Amino acid sequence: MPAGGPGRAADVATVTLQARGIVRIEADGRVADSGTQALGDPIAGAVVEALRRHGGVASLVEVRVAAAQSPSVLAVESGSSA
Repeated sequence: MPAGGPGRAADVATVTLQARGIVRIEADGRVADSGTQALGDPIAGAVVEALRRHGGVASLVEVRVAAAQSPSVLAVESGSSA
């Protein structure tokens, strides 16, 4: 987990997903799900799940908060498995 805790981890995962083409970060700060599956990383999965709960498009803040509060991210933070 990066310094900065679950919120920072969600930020890093969002940027990584954008680099992989799994999400788009729009100029207005909205994040959009491309429909591609994010596999293998519980934090990236939490970001995609947060987007899908918001209808596929959400602000960076909404994604950060929702992903940071997800059980899989909290499990990584605590060192246990989700």
